[in-house]
Amino acid sequence: MPNIIRPVEFQPTENGEVNAFNLPEIYDYSHFQSHRQSHQLTATKSHCVSSFDKTYKIKHAENTVLLVVGLKGRTGFSIENKHDQIYVEQGDVWLFTPQGQNLVRHQAAGKSSSMFVMALQLDLKVKFYAELAQELSAGLKLRANGNYFNKIDKEFSPSLALQTAMLEPSQNMGQRLKNEGRVLEIFGQVLDQLIGSENGNVNREDKIFKQVQVRLLDDLMNPPSLNKLAQEVGINHVKLNKMFSHQTGMTIFQYYRHVRMQRAAEALRATDHSITSIAFEHGFNSSSHFSNAFAKMYNLSPKQYRFLL
Repeated sequence: MPNIIRPVEFQPTENGEVNAFNLPEIYDYSHFQSHRQSHQLTATKSHCVSSFDKTYKIKHAENTVLLVVGLKGRTGFSIENKHDQIYVEQGDVWLFTPQGQNLVRHQAAGKSSSMFVMALQLDLKVKFYAELAQELSAGLKLRANGNYFNKIDKEFSPSLALQTAMLEPSQNMGQRLKNEGRVLEIFGQVLDQLIGSENGNVNREDKIFKQVQVRLLDDLMNPPSLNKLAQEVGINHVKLNKMFSHQTGMTIFQYYRHVRMQRAAEALRATDHSITSIAFEHGFNSSSHFSNAFAKMYNLSPKQYRFLL
C-alpha cells in the first residue's frame, strides 16, 4: 500500500488561494482542487482515473469529520485494519468520522470517480466545537451501522453553488465566513438527522419488540413461525431476530421457550393441575418432553420442583 496521503499537507496558508495538484505516483490521471476556508474548514474536489486497482491510505488530523459527496463513478472506503467497506457513488452523501484512524481509499481499475469533500476539524479548545464533537460522538454511538461511515439523506448535499463558492480563489473574509456558516448549518442538520432518526429507530424497535412479545405470549400452544412474525411486523426475519437478540440476549424462540417454561413453573406453583395437563397447556407434545426441558432449565423435574415449594 502506498505511503500515507495527508490532506492537511496539501492546504496552502489562509490567503484565499486554491491549491491545485495531482498524484501521478498513484493515478494515471488525477486532479485535485483544495481550498482552506479557515483553520477548521477545508473544501476539496477530486477527479481520479487509474488503469489498475489502487488502494492507498489517507490521514486526517485528529477530530476531523468529513462530508463526502459522490459526483461521479464509485469509490470504496474503509478504515485501516478493519474489513467493513462502503462505496461512495454518484449522488451519495456520507459523513465520515475516522476518529484519528487512517482512511483507506479503494479505486477500481479503469473506473473514474469524482468527489467533493468538506473536512471540518473540531478544535476542542473552542467551546462550540467541543460541544459539537461531544454531541456527534453521542449520536454516532446510537448508530447501528457503526461510528465511522454514515450515509446521509441527499437533501444535505451542499448545493452546486456552495461547492463552487468554496473553491473560488481570492475570497474576502466576509465570503469565507458566509461559506463557513453555511457549512456549519449543514453539519448541524446532519447531526439532527443522526440523533433524530436514530431515536425514531429506537422507538420503532421498542414498538416491534412489544408487538412480538404480545404475539408470542398470546398463544403458547401455537406460536407463529419466525417468517410469520416478520411479515406481521413488517421487517426482514434476520433483522427481527437480531433486533430481538439485542433487546433480550436471546433469539425469538429461545425467548419463547424461556417464557413458556416460566409460565409452566408458575402453573406448577399456583395450580393443582397434573404435570401432563400443564405440559399440553404450554405447548409441549408430551409430559416427558416437558420434564426433560424443565430439568434442563431448573435442574429439577417438575415433580421435584412442585414438591419443594
